Amino acid sequence: MKYFRKENVALEEKIDSYFEAIEKYNREHFEGKLSVMLLGSLSRGEATWVKDGENDKMLSDIEYFTIYPDGFIAFSEYNEMCERAKNEVFGNQKSSLFHIDNTFVKKEALCYMERKLITYDAKCMGKTVVGEDCIKLLPEITIENINLCDIKDILTHRIFYVLYYGKEMRENGKTEEYKYLLSKNSLDLMTVILAHYGKIASGFVKRFEIIKDLDIPEEWKNYFAYCLSVKLSEPVENSYAVNEMENIFIEIVEFLHKNFKVPLKNVLLNRRHVLKRRMGIVKRAIKYCFIPRFRHLKGLIKIYDKDKVLKEINIKNNLIINGYPII
Repeated sequence: MKYFRKENVALEEKIDSYFEAIEKYNREHFEGKLSVMLLGSLSRGEATWVKDGENDKMLSDIEYFTIYPDGFIAFSEYNEMCERAKNEVFGNQKSSLFHIDNTFVKKEALCYMERKLITYDAKCMGKTVVGEDCIKLLPEITIENINLCDIKDILTHRIFYVLYYGKEMRENGKTEEYKYLLSKNSLDLMTVILAHYGKIASGFVKRFEIIKDLDIPEEWKNYFAYCLSVKLSEPVENSYAVNEMENIFIEIVEFLHKNFKVPLKNVLLNRRHVLKRRMGIVKRAIKYCFIPRFRHLKGLIKIYDKDKVLKEINIKNNLIINGYPII
């Protein structure tokens, strides 16, 4: 399978080896009843790597669903096996941007999954790499029924991600990594822009093709073109300085924060999952004895404009509202 826009046979073999380890475990312990559905940029062939001395460094995450049958209880053992496989295969990957993220999904629950962006992307461009192909079981999602609250939350996730992971990069002069971080998170804002105009698409390349025809500032289109080139490791004609990228990123976030609205009809259509999220906030608030500040995005924007340094209370607030990072 082709995982990267810029070919890298050695890294692709490593990824294959990682999933082969899961396949072997699945076959030997669970009669092949588990399935793994690859998500994200790897499933779309848009993943990124860079040269780091003599090593090739992955900048893209490995994201996947592990789909399990009724009666499966070996979650801890499975996670331990995945961690061993990760250390054996990717032991030399030192990038702070590289993570492996697994989400367990019960097979019988696939058709009831929340109509959010990750489910839409899985339906459109997910790839089965272990076990039975279950993609057909995912719900049909359109711009009319997708949970727009989830789309709006992208703004919070992207600015928090830049602040949380960008601090160490800025302080240690990791300019190229930081520019990649800004590029990837800026490209995710295209999803919110598209939804604002009543459109939806899966993958950075497809989203940008639609963005080019929208009535948005040309400066934004040029910026997205640059970010896409950085993300796909392609040559760029006009580069941007870090401060220029930071300024355009927050300009887009602030515009969408002010103008993107979720209709009540859409909230009611997705009320079960909206309520479930609210209950998750209540549970985490009780667990951590912390009352969240619900104007979270506005607070993150102020921090970004001021000094880009998150305080412990901001991180804890994000944990209560969004469930991460674990502290």
